[in-house]
Amino acid sequence: MGKRLVMGLVAVVAVIALGGIGFAAFSATATINGQATAGSFGLVWGSSPTNSPTQMDSSVCSAGTASGATWSGLSGSYFAPGDGCTFADSLTVTGNLPGTISESLTVSDTAMGCGLQYWTYTDTFVGAQTFSSGQANGPVSVPSGTVAVTSGEVFSFGGTFTLTSGAPNGCQGDVLSISVTITGTAT
Repeated sequence: MGKRLVMGLVAVVAVIALGGIGFAAFSATATINGQATAGSFGLVWGSSPTNSPTQMDSSVCSAGTASGATWSGLSGSYFAPGDGCTFADSLTVTGNLPGTISESLTVSDTAMGCGLQYWTYTDTFVGAQTFSSGQANGPVSVPSGTVAVTSGEVFSFGGTFTLTSGAPNGCQGDVLSISVTITGTAT
């Protein structure tokens, strides 16, 4: 009987090994497929900036060129006291997100015999800026407020820079450097 028992056990083990264990394992799977796309926000200058004298005189005003987010080459020269240049271009908010824009203006002056107090600067965002003799040659930084904007909005941006009518002889050959940074932030 011992031999039979052993043979029976071997047969049962063989059946289990060949047929598998007699329980079923159920399983299920859930998946998610998708994507997320970030919006966009940008600032683009118009293609036709302008710059013209504020008085009929010998000053020469150049608008420079605008391409994408960069407007370069804005200049004025041969100013007599009281002369200036008026500049303008459009600034378009691109993309599909709303946001805010702000400006940072930095000005400096090269002549030690002149100084920023003999220059004025005005633009759409920072408004009219006059400088004091305490600011000497600068640089002076002027922040603007923040303006809420929407996609597709177009701003008429412009301003003037002028050598004041009281400028002394020490302002001959003076150079006013202007750096305007307009920053846009999506909200």
